[in-house]
Amino acid sequence: MSLTGSSELREAPEAGRGSADDETNTYEIPPCPDLPYPRELPHVYRVHQHLREVNPAAYEPNLIAIGPYHHGKEKTSMMEETKLQYLSSIFRRNDQVSWSELISLVAERRTEVIGTYSERVYISSQKFDTMMVVDACFIIELAFRYRDTDLAGIREPFWFREHDPIFQTDWIIDNVQRDLMVFENQIPFFILRIIYDEIKGSEDSTLSDLLLALFPFPEGRYSYKQRTEREPWRIDNLLDLIHGSLEPPQNDNLNGNCENISSWRLIGSATDLEEANIQFEKQENSSKSLFDIEFADGILRIPTIIIEDQTESFIRNLMAFELYRSWSDPNFITDYVVFLHCLINSSADAKLLQSKGIIMNRLGDNEAVASFLKTITVSITLPVPSNFRYTEIFQEINRFQDRKLNRYMAILRRDYFNSPWTISSFVAAVVLLVITFLSTIFTTMQTFKK
Repeated sequence: MSLTGSSELREAPEAGRGSADDETNTYEIPPCPDLPYPRELPHVYRVHQHLREVNPAAYEPNLIAIGPYHHGKEKTSMMEETKLQYLSSIFRRNDQVSWSELISLVAERRTEVIGTYSERVYISSQKFDTMMVVDACFIIELAFRYRDTDLAGIREPFWFREHDPIFQTDWIIDNVQRDLMVFENQIPFFILRIIYDEIKGSEDSTLSDLLLALFPFPEGRYSYKQRTEREPWRIDNLLDLIHGSLEPPQNDNLNGNCENISSWRLIGSATDLEEANIQFEKQENSSKSLFDIEFADGILRIPTIIIEDQTESFIRNLMAFELYRSWSDPNFITDYVVFLHCLINSSADAKLLQSKGIIMNRLGDNEAVASFLKTITVSITLPVPSNFRYTEIFQEINRFQDRKLNRYMAILRRDYFNSPWTISSFVAAVVLLVITFLSTIFTTMQTFKK
């Protein structure tokens, strides 16, 4: 296999009981559409310009286009040949499935599919149906292959490991996984589901389980957990599935004791809080998710997060997903990013949290971490206190910080107890002061006796 290849969509391979149409279909978009354009309930939006202009690359696929928004672009064209090879593999997995059957399944729900996109789709019906089938089969076959290789740690690698360009180098699979999480690079989940139900044969994995296994976030990166109990018909697309897998439990209410929300304010940076005698600790409880932050007795406990090259794109697209949801839905990703943004305003803040094991910096430079968190909240509206996940924690931190005694204790610890030598000097000084004081009292008493 090769990553290079024509973006032309050739005839689909013969399989089972049917074959491709004689006409060659291409991914080129014609000037006039012949598709209906319903406007109800879109799920895949274009990112607004005020968000995109901060970091346009974060919202663009690097290697592979899924769905109509980025389809046909030059930088993703080299993967079209690989998509067709994955399509052939689907038919080899189940020779009872035909190309025409898959096309018919999509065509029957074409109007509904078009309605999930917020912008008009300029593509013919035939080419649209073909694109949906090819993209859906690619995602499903990729999930099969990922599960069946040693990358997932489940089975021995299959023959395709040596011939599949996606699995030959880490950077390619990393970028493909990253592209599948791009907000605009989505197809409806119900299309994935109906095609999976048609081709799965004796496969006993649910589609949600299979796809979530394609994103095995290590512990500390996003504290990923599978939530397969979610009804498939409630899932909009793959990004929605991933977002739901990260969502904290519904009964996890951190703001149960909020008081006087009108006086709520943001917290200071990590170095500012340290000066107020607030200590930082890594959250050691393995059952906690990334978003479970605790503050008690002057100690702020935060789970570890890994910040690496793909982190910004991943977080930005999840924040964009939350932005276009109902206002009543919890925006736990955005809330968490606001929390980190408050803590890290400089490289000194990033260095402090890294020294505590809260941040694992794979960007190399602490300034890069600070810059990332400074810019990621640009054009994001500050949360409403009543809906903000960390309102009560912010109130407790601010109350603790406002106590002058805590600040004086922090200054004492910073200036006199920051090393064994300063501690020894301080103790020696105190002992000397006590001896001098006692000596003075003794001398005074002797004087009065005389």
